[in-house]
Amino acid sequence: MKRNCPQTARWLHWLCAGGLVLGWLVTGAQAQDPTLPRVQYAIVISVDGLGGVYLSNLFARVDNTYPIPNFKRLKNEGASTLAAHIDNNNYETLPNHTSIVTARPRDGVNGHRWTSNSDPLVGQTIHSVKGSYVAGVFDVAHDNGLRTGMYANKTKFSLFDTNTSYPGGGSYNAVNGALDITGEDNGRDKIDTTFINTALGGIIVNTFIAQQKTNAMQYAFLHINEPDSYGHSSGWGSATWNSQVVVVDTMVGKIFKLIEQDVPAMNGNTAIILTADHGNQDNPPTGAHRYAVPFFVWCPGVAAGADLYALNASNRKVASTYPMTTYTGLQPIRNAEANNLALQLLGLGPIPGSTFNYAQDLKVTLPPPPVITGITHDGHGTFTISGTADRSGKVVLGMTPSLTLPAWTPIQTNAVSAGVPFSFSVPQGADPQTFFRLMGQ
Repeated sequence: MKRNCPQTARWLHWLCAGGLVLGWLVTGAQAQDPTLPRVQYAIVISVDGLGGVYLSNLFARVDNTYPIPNFKRLKNEGASTLAAHIDNNNYETLPNHTSIVTARPRDGVNGHRWTSNSDPLVGQTIHSVKGSYVAGVFDVAHDNGLRTGMYANKTKFSLFDTNTSYPGGGSYNAVNGALDITGEDNGRDKIDTTFINTALGGIIVNTFIAQQKTNAMQYAFLHINEPDSYGHSSGWGSATWNSQVVVVDTMVGKIFKLIEQDVPAMNGNTAIILTADHGNQDNPPTGAHRYAVPFFVWCPGVAAGADLYALNASNRKVASTYPMTTYTGLQPIRNAEANNLALQLLGLGPIPGSTFNYAQDLKVTLPPPPVITGITHDGHGTFTISGTADRSGKVVLGMTPSLTLPAWTPIQTNAVSAGVPFSFSVPQGADPQTFFRLMGQ
């Protein structure tokens, strides 16, 4: 993984009756990758029952009783939060995983409507319950020609695909999957490889790794059950539960090895997105212990060590309550944003009909710091400010009449490309002084 330090750059200039005063406020570091990351492989991992509050407690420990070096690597080399929010209205495994797969809430007009937490009956699908087809991440990846896989630690995941042992459900199998009308017809079976096994101890990850070495999937969804199973039997945050998170950490380490050593084509070309479906289901001391979950994004170009809420301050906000009671207004980062982000990193559009991160606007990179290359005046009251940025994104021009507790008002926004000149035209105006600032967004 390429590691970069944060860089910020801003500038001020003063337009006044007597002329132009220009000042610079700049701090610099290594340049970031110039564009949003694009990868050829995406691995989305849901660790069942991995509550964000409990994982935060393990991160905070100063001893080495429960070593989690690979979770720490995800945090230090990627962008993350331990305060993502699950579906507002439920905290059960299958409805929440249906939200993760479809990027929809459970309830409401746009909801997937799947409420059962039990194994589906034969022929019972997300679509039959909803009354209309509900597209998922497997539709988009498969229909665009990617090989897909699902590896699950609970039998109820047959809701998404079936096999000989688990014939119920099969929402995205060769019978129930939608027709492929995107480019070449890749068929109705949206999941090329399905493995469902309830044994704990690593069989899910080990099987995925073995099959990825021989016939690689560009998109894979992995479900790991240890924290949920031992949370119910021994208690979330107990010594036994903590030890099982260490077991999961070892599995993540194997996936790092797969990417960096075992399959050369994946090295430097793979995204890992890891989240969870819920925290403590049984006796949470607070709502956060049940509804807050981790969300890690690791891939080339992601802002190393960044907090996802800091990167998304303008469009995401830590939950004001647990659970949230509304889907309106500024929302927290959702675990169900994972797959629309994965598709974006693969260079694909969002899941049709989805709501979580449908705009694919969850930011995982630092904004482009603009560098001013020139300021000219046309002699008729208009200044042109020219510049470049080291990566693609948006640059916002703001203004304020005073630098004493300034309130910056955005007046223009430009989409910029790495290394390509941009410019803003600014009328001088009638105010005796005005300060302007350019900032990446």
